[in-house]
Amino acid sequence: MKIYFAASLSGKAKYQKNYERIIDVLTGLGYKLVSDHVLNTEYNQVRDASDKELVKYYERTLKNISSADLVVAEVSQPTIGIGHEISIALEKNKPVLVLQVSGSLVPQILKAVPTNTVRIVKYTLENIEEVLTQEIANLKGSAPIRFNFFISPEINDYLDWISRVKRVPRAVYLRDLLGKEMEKNKEYKPL
Repeated sequence: MKIYFAASLSGKAKYQKNYERIIDVLTGLGYKLVSDHVLNTEYNQVRDASDKELVKYYERTLKNISSADLVVAEVSQPTIGIGHEISIALEKNKPVLVLQVSGSLVPQILKAVPTNTVRIVKYTLENIEEVLTQEIANLKGSAPIRFNFFISPEINDYLDWISRVKRVPRAVYLRDLLGKEMEKNKEYKPL
């Protein structure tokens, strides 16, 4: 399983040991990290980066989140950037494990996320291995399944139009459409 790890660069001064421990536990459990930029990047590198460098950083972030099976976000130091990365993951239907140090406040917006693919968990350095083991196992069952199929050029044009005009990703539109059909079909019973 590939994991994208997100945490606040500005929070490294206070939480670097936590970030290191989380990464050590994840790799120790056999997971592959598709991002380790949190430990290898300093806040001032991003703050002082040129616009061109920031675009590359953002494109790499999108690519890494897309390639991950799960996003683990440490939010004890809440930032807009981590919130945005969580939003990207949810848009891409990726399960998200949100970690925060016991005693820190849960970002309010996360309490309202209406999905079963987000878990918000408090942890300590002493119990982080147990927390990660249990919560990742819980989220594995909610991981999306990739399904590819061929479509006509007309359907492709329509989906491109939906994406452009309605500003909804094609996959999200199709998932929502199928979800509405499932709700209407009273004969369907989940296994």
